[in-house]
Amino acid sequence: MKLSELWNLTKNMIHIKNKLAKVLLSFVLWFVALPGGAVGFTELQQIKKDERIVRDKVLEWADSVFYFHEDYRFENFHAHYTDEFYMVMLRNDQYKKKIEDLQLAKQNKTYSGSEVQFQEELSVLKKKYKKFQIIVDSFVSRVKYFEIIFWSNIKTKHGYPVYYAHRFKLSNDFFIM
Repeated sequence: MKLSELWNLTKNMIHIKNKLAKVLLSFVLWFVALPGGAVGFTELQQIKKDERIVRDKVLEWADSVFYFHEDYRFENFHAHYTDEFYMVMLRNDQYKKKIEDLQLAKQNKTYSGSEVQFQEELSVLKKKYKKFQIIVDSFVSRVKYFEIIFWSNIKTKHGYPVYYAHRFKLSNDFFIM
């Protein structure tokens, strides 16, 4: 559901006389429809980057512990980000979105300012975006912990391969806990 559609539905709620219907529609709009698109660009990039590092660390561990393992796969990666880090990622996404909206307004000829004002505003937004991108990249305590499940065929001491799952928790510094 697009944000413009949600806005139109919200405006139409004013015409609904029944308070119970208003409450139910509000619940559906704000707690069911919106969270599906709530992952921002910065968060998505960070999740992919962190998952890649976590997978590499788990494979390093498996190589050092098991005599032989093969046909591995990973499941259910979760990064439990701290509230502070999540807020910084949201601010970063906010500035990225503002830059995109400003450029789109200029492209669609709906920007009301002059070319000089546009360049100044764009420059300020880009500086703020870069500032928050640096903060995101250098943030010290990003997560409480990472979680992932590692499946692999593991050769036992008797020579039989066993397909086994290990649930891992990794610290903020990517150490297995």
